[in-house]
Amino acid sequence: FTSSDGLSSIISVTNFVTTFEPEPEPEPEPEPEPEPEPEPEPEPEPEPEPEPEPEPEPEPEPEPEPEPEAESTINGLLIDGYISGANGGLYDVNDLNTAIETFVTDSHGKYEIYTPIEDLPDVYTIKFSGGTDIATGETVTTELTSSASKSEAQVSGSTTLNVTPITSLVTKVLTKTSGTINTSDLQSSISVITAVFNITEDELEKDFIQEGNANVTKLVTQIETTSKSLTAAIHDSNVTQEVVLDSIINQIIESNDNNTVVDFADSTNIT
Repeated sequence: FTSSDGLSSIISVTNFVTTFEPEPEPEPEPEPEPEPEPEPEPEPEPEPEPEPEPEPEPEPEPEPEPEPEAESTINGLLIDGYISGANGGLYDVNDLNTAIETFVTDSHGKYEIYTPIEDLPDVYTIKFSGGTDIATGETVTTELTSSASKSEAQVSGSTTLNVTPITSLVTKVLTKTSGTINTSDLQSSISVITAVFNITEDELEKDFIQEGNANVTKLVTQIETTSKSLTAAIHDSNVTQEVVLDSIINQIIESNDNNTVVDFADSTNIT
């Protein structure tokens, strides 16, 4: 390149090169601001669990009805005064060694028997021993009895049978019967005692203390006083009050045969 044109061209190119300024790099576009992350929606508060419905209280079971108390078929009082704590037994009058039922009088002298009426012997006897006379505090030493019939209990459905020194005499007369004792023998024995002492059958069976029956009270006192005084007077350990009472029964039976009344106030009546 020696020509002037050539030099001019070089100069021109050089000038061009010299004068060419590169285009400025474009400003980088600002990165877009990131979209703000949406705030998380608040967790919904859990709905409160519903209160559990209270379980219904169970219906109370009905109380079982109490068993009905058994009703006695025979009841009564043991009387000289009223005698508490005496040991008693129900017997067939034809077998006075085998008790059908046993029982004890309460603090007022009352007893109760629960043997069903249909199981009673045709003629039965109630026997008592021991106990305390609540009026005097004395221990009773004699056996006291009363006898009655099944047929009488069947008619009434239940029987009140008081046991006294006088009803005991009925049993003593009855047990002197020979052979098997029946209801007819019982009625005869009751008739003997009511005739000899000049009392009614109703008076024989009643609670003479509650009734205030002076006549029967006097008889009971005379029987007891006589049997005790004779026992004490004989001075023989074999002669007990029971033996004396048996002697009295013999006199009673004799008096009945002679249609006479026994007066225990007259000591000549007792042999």
